Amino acid sequence: MLASATAWWAPKAGNAAHEYEDAFALEAAALRFAVADGASETSFARQWAELLVDRFVHEPPAAASLREWVAPMQATWAGANQPKAVAWYAEEKAREGAFSSLLGVAIDHGRWRAMAIGDSCLFLVRAGKIERAFPLARSEQFSNRPLLLSSVARGNQKVWDDVRNDEGEL
Repeated sequence: MLASATAWWAPKAGNAAHEYEDAFALEAAALRFAVADGASETSFARQWAELLVDRFVHEPPAAASLREWVAPMQATWAGANQPKAVAWYAEEKAREGAFSSLLGVAIDHGRWRAMAIGDSCLFLVRAGKIERAFPLARSEQFSNRPLLLSSVARGNQKVWDDVRNDEGEL
């Protein structure tokens, strides 16, 4: 299968490029792609989102072992040289962890498989029409508080039961 991928990104309106808190990664030869939307109200969301997408494209998780797949990244995030916050509330926010959505897609033998945590979406478009939207299909399904993956284990208590998986033919 001949594959081509292009990624575009932009910071939120009014923010500079260095304030971009999302991430994407692709491994075109392996046909794996991932996007993550770092939660801007958390500390170091960009670093957490980058860890998630990079690991997905190099070592996609099995649904049954997602907790174990996330654990090494949580240790990396916790052990990273995070800048020391000067205000007590900023230090507390950093201790609470970073949060991000994650959407990963793998293509193999004419089929696609996707895994999603949160509200980053995949759209399968054929002949100019949306054939499938995953994990959310309608605008009213979006909220201001999507379920997100945390860089701190205690922040993922509600996540594991809500991981979405889907697949289909190309």
